[in-house]
Amino acid sequence: MTGLDLPDLRVSETPEGPISHRSWDGPAGSTFVLVHGLGGSHLNWIQVAPSLAGLGRVLAPDLPGFGTTPLQGRSSGLMDLRRALAAFITTEVNGWLSRSEDVGDRRRDRGGSGHACHQDGLNSPASVRPHAR
Repeated sequence: MTGLDLPDLRVSETPEGPISHRSWDGPAGSTFVLVHGLGGSHLNWIQVAPSLAGLGRVLAPDLPGFGTTPLQGRSSGLMDLRRALAAFITTEVNGWLSRSEDVGDRRRDRGGSGHACHQDGLNSPASVRPHAR
């Protein structure tokens, strides 16, 4: 069995605290933010991200308390995760996302968050669960 060739794990220092993530470079103009569901991590996306990078830059963060991002005094409540994600996106791509997996679907439904719901050139796909080969 061969090991995976993953980009280095990086940490973004955001106003809401550090967020660990992996980033795949891609053509300019689009950025995809792949958000794991509750109980997941950036590793949920490692089979999808390299191919998606052919269409644009790909970011796969670990929300606080998941994967490699520690809580560090933060809560893992839904609104706290939403604030952490907003801070990550503002720090990394200066925008907001329009779609995501589990956490994002609930966040969008809450409305009135004070954040725009779409940023041109920024995409976060709905739940993508690749089939095992």
